[in-house]
Amino acid sequence: MQRVTSALTPTDMANMAFCERLFYITKFYPQHGTATTYPLVSGSFEHEVFRLLAEKFDFSWRKNPKISLTEASQTDLTETLEYAYSLAIQSHPQFANDLKNSLPELRFRLGQWIIQKQILLKKIQNDGYTRDYAISTILPWKTEDKLFSEKFGLYGRVDAIYNDGRSLIPEDIKTHASRFSTLLHQNAHKAQLLAYTLLLEEKYNIPSTEARILYSKDMSYAEFKATSEAKTKLVKQLGQARELLDGEIPPLLQGEESIKCKHCYARTQCMKLAKEQPDIALVDRLFNQNFDQTGGNSHEN
Repeated sequence: MQRVTSALTPTDMANMAFCERLFYITKFYPQHGTATTYPLVSGSFEHEVFRLLAEKFDFSWRKNPKISLTEASQTDLTETLEYAYSLAIQSHPQFANDLKNSLPELRFRLGQWIIQKQILLKKIQNDGYTRDYAISTILPWKTEDKLFSEKFGLYGRVDAIYNDGRSLIPEDIKTHASRFSTLLHQNAHKAQLLAYTLLLEEKYNIPSTEARILYSKDMSYAEFKATSEAKTKLVKQLGQARELLDGEIPPLLQGEESIKCKHCYARTQCMKLAKEQPDIALVDRLFNQNFDQTGGNSHEN
């Protein structure tokens, strides 16, 4: 078995919160060489679209103060979707038709996201702030920012950082197609975002007291406070995660918790390892249920 380093990522902490066995497997048995799936490619495509639009909107929304954000965004939407699509199919031509067919739906969802931003823009302006300040608040301050903490031995890259002048708000974009999968991963997502708040505070020396998740399939948000108690708990979990790596592989989930196995992207590797263990009856109960052998949600972003 290969040796792993003590440095951890926010994704590691998400895996730990979802299932300790998943965390252990992904550290000792990285999923190299697994097949690229459409959900993975589609998720990466959507992340790139959001990143590009954040840059374009920062200019176009300020340039045309007398028209709505929806009107100001149409050219940017068309150009960005075309550009991101051309890049995606260069790397993954096998998914060209699927991605092309997804474009009208994605454009509609982005339109709903822009409407949300328009409502928020008006609210901030009604509170007495300038339009420029409001736009700086409703659009990311930074995207795809690389973070590292020597103090906690953490590193990662956050999708977006928002800055309201008082605190930094990390935002992660999730592309889960299933609401049930979203429910199962709720605590994992929170652990991941809490890790980002620790990283942001250390890098920028600015408080990060809240975080949020954007679920892109319906443009809904999950927001939560990053309290000192929650951060302290996460720091303890970092220690527990490192201790776990010094021991044996954790057992399979049992009881109600085993429903997570159906939605785990490392299920194939987990099954392979489990069959080397003595409790074959338990393995059969968990895995011989005609599950999708690609790994449920294929590790959606």
